[in-house]
Amino acid sequence: MPQGFSRVLPLLATLVVVAVVGFWAWNGLKSPPMSESRGIITTPAGWQRIDEGSFSLYAPKGSAIRQGQKEGLVYGDIIGPNTCLRYSVGPKAFIVADKRMHASYTETPFVVDGKNGVVRKATLDASEQAEWFGDCGSAFYAGLLIPNALPDGSAVAIEGTGQNEDVRDQIETIFKSVRLGR
Repeated sequence: MPQGFSRVLPLLATLVVVAVVGFWAWNGLKSPPMSESRGIITTPAGWQRIDEGSFSLYAPKGSAIRQGQKEGLVYGDIIGPNTCLRYSVGPKAFIVADKRMHASYTETPFVVDGKNGVVRKATLDASEQAEWFGDCGSAFYAGLLIPNALPDGSAVAIEGTGQNEDVRDQIETIFKSVRLGR
């Protein structure tokens, strides 16, 4: 081996190690995506399972479901600590947020139990909070819509509001736990 090459090799190895460590420090170490193919659902400690019939989800302990039915639409509320959700199941299920009505609107594709859906976020004004969410209305809105979620073609819609971004993030964690009925 030439004399000059033996001096350069340790320098090159050091540069490669520094580049790799720098890349991880800059981008952060990311864990691999969790596989849900085995039906494993990871939720925060102390959360409970709530079964609606057409779907189930996990929500903070102390959450309760209140159901109703009208003209082929199953609907209800899931009320818990810091969260206020409402849902509808049926051919005409929908969620409130719409890009035409909300300046702070975002829409993200979302897969639930193998079905394509969408998560919409918006900031609601006070009149919308009062009209759509009554006593538990807050500005930070998140909604999940899964068209053709059930074998009969029915849609599943779940939406809620929170007092701040952290509660809206908690609502999105609830959306990730949704499993559709068979």
